[in-house]
Amino acid sequence: SNPASRTRVPGGVALNVARTLAALGNTVGLSSRVGADREGVELLDYVTRLDITAVSIQTDNTR
Repeated sequence: SNPASRTRVPGGVALNVARTLAALGNTVGLSSRVGADREGVELLDYVTRLDITAVSIQTDNTR
């Protein structure tokens, strides 16, 4: 048997740069658009835990 596992990790250039700058002690804000689904909520929670300010995060109710 070869059990597989799957891990979801938020990323993308903007988030990766924001995460790195925040980890280095900088004040960071992020502007983006997310869906109003579970993944969008999880992403906003993740950004908050990283101490990144959600400057202008729009929630798209059609996603």
